[in-house]
This record gives sequence, structure tokens and C-alpha cells, in this order.
Amino acid sequence: MTVPEKNPPATNSSLSAALYSSAVSFAQSALRAFLEKDFPTFLLHAGTALEHLAKAYLASLNESFVAASDFDSLLHASGLGTRSHRPPSRMKTISLRTALERAGKYFVPDLDNLSDELAVLVDVRNGVAHMGLVEKSLVERILVSFLRACEALLAEMGSTREEFWLEFTGMVDARLSASAEAAEIRTREAIAAARMEFERRYSTLPEHELLIRTIEDNYEVEPLEEDLITCPACGRRALTSGSYNVSWEADWDRDDFGEPWLVGASPTVKLFPSTLECRVCGLRLLNRNELDAADVPESWELEDIDPDVVLEAEREEWEKSERGYYDE
Repeated sequence: MTVPEKNPPATNSSLSAALYSSAVSFAQSALRAFLEKDFPTFLLHAGTALEHLAKAYLASLNESFVAASDFDSLLHASGLGTRSHRPPSRMKTISLRTALERAGKYFVPDLDNLSDELAVLVDVRNGVAHMGLVEKSLVERILVSFLRACEALLAEMGSTREEFWLEFTGMVDARLSASAEAAEIRTREAIAAARMEFERRYSTLPEHELLIRTIEDNYEVEPLEEDLITCPACGRRALTSGSYNVSWEADWDRDDFGEPWLVGASPTVKLFPSTLECRVCGLRLLNRNELDAADVPESWELEDIDPDVVLEAEREEWEKSERGYYDE
């Protein structure tokens, strides 16, 4: 999932503009339905708003990024619609799930970290889950995930939040603020409980340091997607996991005639954590809000990365994206 260090600037795109305008309309109707407690309409329209916003972002980079697997659609997206055997109105685009995967894995890591929280919304929008089967207790959690996903995309697009949320901007701010405050409370309580548990587990053990080191040594860290950091509760090693991006820097040398030639490439991998687990004290932080409350950095560069591991991961990602592309 190679991601540029900075996203390229958005380009002028009529398709992107149309998708963005549609996303605004559906976002308005989704939030209106939420306030009216019409939760099936909220789920359907929120999913559509997020789908169109993700596609608007992708199309702003390159319109072909939203084309489905058939060549006629790709021709329309590439500005060669006159060669297509179908009219523009029959152009097929990617699904919400694929739009989020493309935007999240390649450009907006914060969006990729929301994939699990958005799963219900994605399934409802794609017709996999029936809206009537979604528990009402989940709706508010889905609302916050929807808002955070839109906010991540809007930030990358350079769009004004007030122009997107319109009269609901205050409601969005309040919901996000309340979610952050609730996460702050949960996190502080979780850290306090973990410190108590650390004391209970190890204070009376004469060989507690050996036991702790054994626990720390038994972490199995997944390359690229995980890393060990200092636990905010007990100060020992904790496991973080999330999404990552990769940038490559060419390694050059010169031949006997002074001509430059490429001898390889070195990857730089940055981790964007979304969860934390400490097996020493039992602390668990489950989302970015809780990590923020615990002062865990938004991202950092991984050390001692094997280029072959990165290449293998990117090969697997490519094969997966190819399967998804032709399954659209």
C-alpha cells in the first residue's frame, strides 16, 4: 500500500464535482433522518454520502480511479467516452467498499483505520445486510464513524467543512466533541484500572521483572502493521496496530564512466496506529480517539524494515486489489 508522503493536489474534475455535490445532499438527508429517528434512511443515505465523497476524492486525483472493471466505463473515466459502446449514463463505478479501500490504503490512512467501524454501514449500502436487522444501539456508533470518515476525506480534499455539513455543522462538532470526551473518560479509567492490575499482578512476586520480560519477549509483531511502544499505563512494552504507508527512495551509484545507475530502492514505512494492547498490565485501547486521549502519537516511522517484506506485502495487496477489481 504505497502512499506518497503528501497527497497530490486535487485536479479539476466535473465527475468529482458532481459526486461531491451528491455527497453533500445525501449527508444532509442522512443527518435529517437521524434526528427524525428514521434509522433505515439514515443508514442508507449515510452510506451513499460516504460512497460519493470517497469517489469524489478519488476522481479529483484521477477520474479513472472510480471506474469499475469494464473497459467502457474506464473509457468514460479517462476522457475517451466517445469510443465507448455505452452512453455516459451507463458508466459503472466501484462500490463503497472498494472506494474506501482505495482511498484509505493508498492516500488517507485515517480512513483505513475506520474500516472495521464502518463495516455495518458498508454492508447496508452494498445490500449485504438488511437495515432492519441493525440494532438501534449501533446507530450512534455508526454515526460517529460516518462523521469521522467524512472529516478525514474533507481534510484531504481541502474542502470547507461548513460547506459540506451546512446547517448540521454544529451538530457534527458536538457529536465529535462528545465522542472525544467519552473516549477521554474511558481511556483515563482504563489506564487507572490497568495500573491497579499491574500492582496486583506483580507487587508480591519476587521474580516479577523476569516474568514481565518474558511477556514482552513473547509479542509476535506483524511486520509493517504493528509495532511495540511504551505502555501509557505501566511503562512496559505494548503492541500497537493499524494501517501503514510506504514511500520508496531510489539508491543510485555511478559506473566506471561516471554515469548514474539504479542499484536498488529503500523503503520508508510509517505506521498509523488505531489500537493498543499491553499484555503486561492488560490495557486495551480500541480506537484513535482513545489513543489520542492516551497521548499515543498519530504516526511514526518504523525502524529496520526489510525491503523484501515490503515488496511481498505490496505484491499481496496488488493481487487482492486485482481480485476485488474484477469482482466489482
